[in-house]
Amino acid sequence: MNGNSATPAQKANEQYRQIITDMLQELNQVLDDHVVVKIARGVPGLTVADTGQVEAIEGDPQAVVQGVVDQFVGLSNKVVVKTLQPLLRQCPWIKVPGVS
Repeated sequence: MNGNSATPAQKANEQYRQIITDMLQELNQVLDDHVVVKIARGVPGLTVADTGQVEAIEGDPQAVVQGVVDQFVGLSNKVVVKTLQPLLRQCPWIKVPGVS
């Protein structure tokens, strides 16, 4: 086996690294790149370079992808809540679950 032959598992891992890198690049369009990298580095099993390039995935790559999605969905919910809270506080008769 020569050094250029990748196993199916290695090829799959590379595909996961690429899709997560692509996801982070998309998120860079709406968030500061430093924020994206910092949040992504908080995902267990994910190693991300300062450039946003995924360097390594440890463990179950599907779980790592889900972790990335969960981190950023959680962030967007927080952004929406923080944005809307001041407005909704001016109208206490409006009740919105999760935004108080």
